[in-house]
Amino acid sequence: MSLDQHVPRAGTATDVLWQPPLSSSESASTEGCHPAARHLGALEHALTVALAPLDYPSARAWADAVASSLQVLTEADVAEASLSSTGALQAGGPLTLWARDEAADCEPRGDRAAPGGAHDALGIRVRAGDGAVAAVVVRRATWRTATVPPTVIAAFRAIAPAFRAGVERWVRVAARRCDVSRVLDSLSDAALLFGMDGTVLHANQAVERLGTPSIVAPIQAEAQRVAWSLAAVARRRPMSVIGALAPTVSAACMRDATPALHAMRTLRVGPAVYTLRGSVVGEQLAGQQPAVLVMITAAASEPLSDATLRDRFGLTTREIQVARLVADGLSNNEIAERLGVRFFTARNHVERALAKLGVASRHRVGPLLRNESPELRATAA
Repeated sequence: MSLDQHVPRAGTATDVLWQPPLSSSESASTEGCHPAARHLGALEHALTVALAPLDYPSARAWADAVASSLQVLTEADVAEASLSSTGALQAGGPLTLWARDEAADCEPRGDRAAPGGAHDALGIRVRAGDGAVAAVVVRRATWRTATVPPTVIAAFRAIAPAFRAGVERWVRVAARRCDVSRVLDSLSDAALLFGMDGTVLHANQAVERLGTPSIVAPIQAEAQRVAWSLAAVARRRPMSVIGALAPTVSAACMRDATPALHAMRTLRVGPAVYTLRGSVVGEQLAGQQPAVLVMITAAASEPLSDATLRDRFGLTTREIQVARLVADGLSNNEIAERLGVRFFTARNHVERALAKLGVASRHRVGPLLRNESPELRATAA
């Protein structure tokens, strides 16, 4: 019999009395209730889980929770959930009875119903609007010798729309996260997006340009401490306030944040100074739950001293003098006049200074000596 054509028969007294046990907490709250009430309690719990995907840290965790709630509902031996963004996934098997199957065209025809009407598994398979497919299957050995109760099949069919709505919600969240990542990657300033537990959700490409790992590591550690402190404040504030703070990604979102959900710190790494600005952003930006966005900019830093130029780069006293004139924008002719040497002598000094500094253009000497460019600081380190 085709699953799409299978319609559960009307419930009987036997069907109503067949009820699976609930979890320990649920059993305590429903002790002494009529079996039908216990069954409805388990069904309500499964629907609640299916309709609350963003209460879980990941789509995988939510799908597993849905599977567990259906295992309680059916007193099944095992439960499994499968998620796929490609429209093709392996779930169920030849003995699976699909109470609802929206992805039948993605699977071999033999998976739709077991031969002879024997089944050991019951499942629902849904397809989101973008083609993503998800399935939940529970297995119970006794179903091989007894028909799956129609009330259970009906319960699965009732849960299917909620399960599909949860899948579509996670698809939208994933798309939003991709959009946020693209926007953050387009920023010239380094940006780190942290979860409320301090985990890094995204680091844009400008973070790598801060310098070598020895430079990036202390900056990221300090940014994480900013995230932890702001998250602690955010947990004590209403989510409606947090959610309204940052509908878009921009530096303005941090300036507009309330003082309690905004933090700024400075950090010195070697001769360089960085400014870290953190702000709690809401679901409109993070896509799942509030997060902490930390923007990192290079603040005013100490120019490289003559001793640093001599020790780190090996410049002579004359080459240091020439390098500083180049940093001031003087041409080779102007340097020759300033030092009272021939043009070719000045040019040779300039070439040797640029080679020792490790820069390809004289236009990069100024930022390096002023210690302004993160990229050049990395080269200097």
